[in-house]
Amino acid sequence: MAIDKQLNKHRALLEKYSLANYGDDAADCANRPIAFLDLAVDEQRRLVEYCTQSFIHRVSPNHNWTSYGLKHLFENETLSSFYVSNGQFKGAMLIAGFIPEAADELNWIYCISQRSPALVKHTKLIMAD
Repeated sequence: MAIDKQLNKHRALLEKYSLANYGDDAADCANRPIAFLDLAVDEQRRLVEYCTQSFIHRVSPNHNWTSYGLKHLFENETLSSFYVSNGQFKGAMLIAGFIPEAADELNWIYCISQRSPALVKHTKLIMAD
């Protein structure tokens, strides 16, 4: 029950960042951060925890990654991972404290360190191939 209250307090933040002109069709609406609220509460919690634990803040934007690429890191993380839309991932990143460089872009760029656990893991997997 506490997670419901905690996530609901972020509704205003999600709505604020969902005002960008993405369009009106279903695919465009799936890119809005407010789509995060369409996830089950347990999925919301798991996704926000992933963002909090997998990415490290830094001062400058990391132009090597966008929200779309980062969401795929989550989806491929473990067998218990699940599909998320770009908008759902953007919503989780907002709640985790990562503000986009330009909210009016379709795919967001964040101030995340290349030394973030998820990015280091991805690099090691690529190097192993």
